[in-house]
Amino acid sequence: MLRLLPAPADHILAFRIDGNVSQEEMHTVLESLKAKQAKYSRVSVYEEIVTLGGIEFRSIIEKLKMMHDVGLSGINKLALVTDKQWVKTLAELEDKLLRDTAIKHFTLEDKAQAMAFLND
Repeated sequence: MLRLLPAPADHILAFRIDGNVSQEEMHTVLESLKAKQAKYSRVSVYEEIVTLGGIEFRSIIEKLKMMHDVGLSGINKLALVTDKQWVKTLAELEDKLLRDTAIKHFTLEDKAQAMAFLND
């Protein structure tokens, strides 16, 4: 399940992944991101991963299409919040590749610190 979460500021898009991700869920989150990018020149993203099950192929296509259409340049900061080690490794790699986006990993215990990082 992929669902939107409340955020401390309007320029922050927050969501949680816990299990399987459907195309409809991915579409909802990506449309919310597009709306924030239309309103703000730079947005921040809070992505919490509790468990990651299967992701429908169509949702991957949806995400890739959005990344192509909107791009990542409008994302100022990305907080990846999870206890999954492979996601931490991925966050470190993405931080080196995406120079215009500050990417940090936080554990599930450090959710408040992740939101504070995005709200600076």
